[in-house]
Amino acid sequence: MNDGKIAVFDIQSSGRGYHGYTDTYKKSMDQEMAEKFSAMADTIKAKALES
Repeated sequence: MNDGKIAVFDIQSSGRGYHGYTDTYKKSMDQEMAEKFSAMADTIKAKALES
């Protein structure tokens, strides 16, 4: 999942089984920004603890 891959399971139309495969996804802009702000907050906290 860290590589942008997800596991997908499609149920067969008969309802008796499934087909599994991996696929890729792109993060939304909101997710990317939240991760960047979180990383910045972690850096600020770490620097504050050093003082």
